[in-house]
Formats: sequence, structure tokens, C-alpha cells
Amino acid sequence: TIPQVHQIINMCTTQRMAVYFWTVYSMGLRLEEGLNLQVGDVDGTRRLVHVHRGKGAKDRYIPIPTSTLDALRAYWSTHRNSRFLFPADGRNHTGMSTATTSMSPTSAQGAMKLITKKIDFGKKVSTHTLRHSYATRSEEHTSELQSH
Repeated sequence: TIPQVHQIINMCTTQRMAVYFWTVYSMGLRLEEGLNLQVGDVDGTRRLVHVHRGKGAKDRYIPIPTSTLDALRAYWSTHRNSRFLFPADGRNHTGMSTATTSMSPTSAQGAMKLITKKIDFGKKVSTHTLRHSYATRSEEHTSELQSH
């Protein structure tokens, strides 16, 4: 449900994870699609994101909600990596601005596992669950993200 998605995002301990989960949820992305988003994929003027190498190696364009664009811009300003929106942070957590790879799938999956274990929804929840929840989302339900 939308409140459960917000609960997951509110439980994130880092801006990076909150914005990543929000991005996956608000645009219905698969885990790797979100991780591989690059700065040049976002067309803020046309309000579209170019998703490369989706299922079946297909490219597609997805509308980007205002809340997601704003969150991505705010998060990107914290690392300013010239290529990745979600760069790897390195062993000492200071290498995001110069990272040559994106955040790992295990980082996102591990964060989701920790959060959903604390919340205990009574069912298994994964990053892919956010993709399935996206169809029910509404642009009006974005205030919780703004606290991150």
C-alpha cells in the first residue's frame, strides 16, 4: 500500500537509499534499472527518463514525477558524480563523486531486508515489490520523502 511504501522510505537511514527506493517506486523500475540510471538519462525539461537495458535489453522512456526529479536533484548535489545518479560509495563511504560504478544490488537489497525486518509486514517485501506497488501510487502522497 502507499502508506507501507512511505513507511519503508521513512525507515531509510540514508538519503541515498530513501531516494533510490522512491525512484524505483515512483517510476516502476526494476532493481538494476534504478541502479544504472545515469545523469544524462534524465530530461528534466521534457520530464522523461531514458531507461537503458530494461527487460529483454529494451530501452524505454518513462515520465518522471516532479517529486522524484526534485529528490534526484537534491541527492545528486550531495555527490555530483558526473555519470551515475546512484554511484558506489566505496569502502570508506567517501568515493561517490569519483565512482566508476553504480551502487551494488546487494546494497539496495540489504537495506530493504533490514528495513522490512524492523517493520515486519508479515510477508516478504523486496525492492521488486516497490515496482508492483507503483501502479497504485499517487502524486499527492509525496510529503514523507521531503523529510529526507
